[in-house]
Amino acid sequence: MNSSLLSTFNEEYLGLNEACICDGIRLCQCQYRDMPLNKKYFYPVIAAICQGMNVISCSPKLGRTQQRHLCDSIDFEGFRAGLLPGHCVLPDCEPVYMDRMFLAERCMNSCEYGAKLDCPDETDGKAACCDKNHQIEYRYLDEYRKYIALMNGDVIGYCKVSDVIAGYGNFVVFVDEAHRRKGIAQRLVRSMIQTCLENKITPMYLVRITNLASLSLAKKAGFQVLQRELVFCHRII
Repeated sequence: MNSSLLSTFNEEYLGLNEACICDGIRLCQCQYRDMPLNKKYFYPVIAAICQGMNVISCSPKLGRTQQRHLCDSIDFEGFRAGLLPGHCVLPDCEPVYMDRMFLAERCMNSCEYGAKLDCPDETDGKAACCDKNHQIEYRYLDEYRKYIALMNGDVIGYCKVSDVIAGYGNFVVFVDEAHRRKGIAQRLVRSMIQTCLENKITPMYLVRITNLASLSLAKKAGFQVLQRELVFCHRII
């Protein structure tokens, strides 16, 4: 288990170095709670059990009363049992469980991702190749940190690094429903892993525990779950 990656990430992303103790809970105020992820979501509160410690990371904008309410409302015994809060803890936020995944340690320095594209060439500065079996073209868009899969000129899937936080790159993957189960997502993810490793970015995957297809995809690509988090998610309209 690549626990050293998780420990370093938690110190930065959850703000563990600036924690205070509230009723046995490590309460952290962290600037990342006010930064949008994938341009779609804010996570003003994240609760997790880190190295046996109960941790709540919250936005510095929350007042003392709200912080106290969080400590009183988040039941870490229920957390361990996978139970969501039974009442409103934070207005306008949906509480969801997510698994944070990192590459297995054996994969971080391996060469198994070396052949990210079978026959790359250069087209307008962008790597591209074709899958003759499915007539699919794969292309890397460097300015967007994004691999795309195209069929007849239409984008049918992509894998991108939505955000880079303290050197950790969060993956977002999508394939059009009509083209799933053809290995497209797997190829996109493996290509992105190799590109991240080449650019000293640590690949990371955050996925809802109910998204079984995405969890399976990540595990096949070498990711493993290192931490479960209770995330209070606010979608940007």
